[in-house]
Amino acid sequence: MNAGQALQQGRERLKAAGTVEAAREAASLLAAVIGWMPHRVYMHPEHLLTAEQAEKLWALVARRAQGEPLQYLLGRQEFMSLEFSVGPGVFIPRPETELLVELAVARCPRTVVDVGTGSGAIAVAVAVACPGAVVYATEVSPAALAYARANAARHPVEARVLFCPGDLLDALSGRGLEGCVDVVVSNPPYIARRRWGSLPKEVREFEPRVSLDGGEDGLDVYRRLAPLCLPYLSSGGRLLLECGEGQAGPVSGLLEAAGWQVERIHCDYAGIQRVLEARRREA
Repeated sequence: MNAGQALQQGRERLKAAGTVEAAREAASLLAAVIGWMPHRVYMHPEHLLTAEQAEKLWALVARRAQGEPLQYLLGRQEFMSLEFSVGPGVFIPRPETELLVELAVARCPRTVVDVGTGSGAIAVAVAVACPGAVVYATEVSPAALAYARANAARHPVEARVLFCPGDLLDALSGRGLEGCVDVVVSNPPYIARRRWGSLPKEVREFEPRVSLDGGEDGLDVYRRLAPLCLPYLSSGGRLLLECGEGQAGPVSGLLEAAGWQVERIHCDYAGIQRVLEARRREA
């Protein structure tokens, strides 16, 4: 079988399974099996696959047809023009979260806390963009931390991204960071539990629920996080929180009640109110 035939069959199998971008994903899987960039499979349709490559391709196509995320199958996801390793057990970085990084970097911080770092995408991207910054990245999941550490080494910023195993800000206790942090940033779980059944299969059944489920109304982690961050911010420090569509108002209310002053709500490139920027309210 040559690459052209494999591409056609892969596309047909994925399309039959309901994959929206069947052609692009078939090309990505085929390229990964051969060891090429995706555009080469179109340029060299005559290339013959080995029996081992064909077997591996159809195994990957079958897994994708069952809903497993393409990023897990490829083992990577691009974020802020950087490539991150991802796989089962870690949340896949989304493009909308790049706004969170851009806002953090714009403040030229020296000390940053990334709460719930997951794959390390936010922490590593900030460290790459801000060579003078030290980032403390907290994470409760050992599986996610393994990916985060590997990604920090890959880019390489492991000397300036300090991983702190633990829930939310518990891991920062005793590190002497109170009043010293320029930016606290977080993309917490914010999917309302009542919406869980309506999520795409590849999200609902494959990505870690702890990274997505925000409780009955999606706001549980914001309620816990709002008061915990207050002691860590320096004078002039900022809290940057990502939220879901329609949640900016309720999250703002939670922050204000906890002692924050919400300065601005930033919209993402789709026009959705995505990131809240807040500072500690003066007495």
